[in-house]
Amino acid sequence: MRFLLTGLLVCAVGLGLCCLWDSDTVAMELKGMPELQDVVAGRFERNPDLYYEMRLARYEKMDRTPFLEEYFDLAVACDRLGRHDEAIGWIKAFDEDAARVKMSESKWKEVSYKRNANLGTFYIHRGLKKGNEGLADLKKGLELIEKAIEINPEAHFGREKVQAALVRQMIWRGNQDEKIAKLESEGKEDEAEEVGWENPPETGLTREEIREGVIGLMVLGNAWEAPVAWHWLLGTLKVHDGNLAVLIEQRLHELDPVYEKNHREDLPDPLINFHAGVSQEGRIKRVYSDLRANGEKWAQHREAFMLQRLQGGKHPDTDEDFWEGYEEVPGIEIKDNLFDRFRAWSSMPGSQILLAMGGAMALVIGVFVWKRVRSAQRV
Repeated sequence: MRFLLTGLLVCAVGLGLCCLWDSDTVAMELKGMPELQDVVAGRFERNPDLYYEMRLARYEKMDRTPFLEEYFDLAVACDRLGRHDEAIGWIKAFDEDAARVKMSESKWKEVSYKRNANLGTFYIHRGLKKGNEGLADLKKGLELIEKAIEINPEAHFGREKVQAALVRQMIWRGNQDEKIAKLESEGKEDEAEEVGWENPPETGLTREEIREGVIGLMVLGNAWEAPVAWHWLLGTLKVHDGNLAVLIEQRLHELDPVYEKNHREDLPDPLINFHAGVSQEGRIKRVYSDLRANGEKWAQHREAFMLQRLQGGKHPDTDEDFWEGYEEVPGIEIKDNLFDRFRAWSSMPGSQILLAMGGAMALVIGVFVWKRVRSAQRV
């Protein structure tokens, strides 16, 4: 059924619609979002499973009740490891403990936002894992995410708003599938065929907000592995951002070579699904290969460094010297020249008119100067 396919597209490799809050999130947000070039390359922090397993093991050995913020670390660690029921269980334990703790109104607002954002994401992830049977979890997750947005609309670089928009579209498709399945079960195949795929729900966001939110989902979650997230990011570009579009399309094809042919999602307003052609597509594809090779080298080097220390008993939570001696793999420089930029610009619609006008003006000025020189020579 199409809903199952849509869920697979969103989760791709692993579960993609992460909107999680733990101690790592704060540290990563303080660093700011990476450039789009680094996101395409995969040059942003991701931790191995052992990182979360050790965090869980350390907390489980404690002979005390976790502090409120520690519940989120435990719950998110379980979710990162695919243990969604346990993640939901930790939030229930948080609710019981939080009810006994006196806190200011601002602190309660902060923890309530994190609680709803995390719990909503856990239900969404569990729903995605269930496939066609997960629609109820998606609806429950969306309700909680919307509560989190109401409490703090600007948190997480606006990525909860984008997460909610993506989930609304998935639920809409799921409801369409349910209509089709019901009609087919009643032997009404003709009516099932007539169930239209109307425009998906509007996001209520600008393209810039969607772009920032999707990048946040990729860097702070795992949407980097989700084709639908890259499709939405592609739709945030301007029509003439052809070079960036080629890079993003290459990432889409890397994740799913038949995505565009068989599973391409309808883009809601205000996203677009076409871009002007570029004059140097082959060169841009080579740049993409270089970026991805560099990104893989960067990620593998970072993970190898982490695993060596994690396996030796060290962890960033407890060892201040964990990153001592780490040297980052340098990025690559994308070579460019004036001719390439001019050629790319000249291929844009309307640029030929500007070139013709510029040429005509140059000709008029040249004739004028030539006449003045001739007049001066006669004198």
